[in-house]
Amino acid sequence: MSKNSAMKPLIIIPTRGLNSMQRLRKDVNAKMVDQIIETLLTQTLEVAKKTDLEILVLTSDKILDLSKFDVTVFYDDGKSLNEAIVNGLKTLEYTHYLLIMPDLPGIDESLIKKVIHLNSIYPYIIVPTHDMGTALTVLPKFVFEQKLFGPNSASRIIEYCDQNNLPLCVLETRATSHDLDTFDDLKLWRDTLSEKIPKIKEIMILNQ
Repeated sequence: MSKNSAMKPLIIIPTRGLNSMQRLRKDVNAKMVDQIIETLLTQTLEVAKKTDLEILVLTSDKILDLSKFDVTVFYDDGKSLNEAIVNGLKTLEYTHYLLIMPDLPGIDESLIKKVIHLNSIYPYIIVPTHDMGTALTVLPKFVFEQKLFGPNSASRIIEYCDQNNLPLCVLETRATSHDLDTFDDLKLWRDTLSEKIPKIKEIMILNQ
């Protein structure tokens, strides 16, 4: 991976691998949750690979096999998303970074291309979820270093950019309005996911 500054952003995909989606595990069996995680991460990587941008995956899951995607992997301790991002970007010198959360069933190539196109107009972008979490964002390193991720991260990023007069484009889209963290989210995305996970409807009926 290049360490030199670039006009195009570096894509960052943070994932805890099979250690993620703890809230969903309370209502859905572990095997199905693991399959959902793998499906969404694969979908995110496949969409990201359709761009001409370099990709950095941040993960604490050392068993996760990403070899077929030809991406750079940075292993963190899994304790904090903020720390993983800051540590992962320490030696990199891109002007800005496109972070994509891997829990978005509605993500597709057109959305990523739209964000990349908007980035040619607006230096910084955020795509919030319905509860003001972050689905995607394009930011410089110094904003990531403020450690703004966590609940209501989009609100904090918007507030920080406003207070510091940073030109931020807020893009709201139906595709990213809901991520997938809970059983209610799963019910919302059931039909979408059933195309890739045929048994998901059956499993959900058993868990209701």
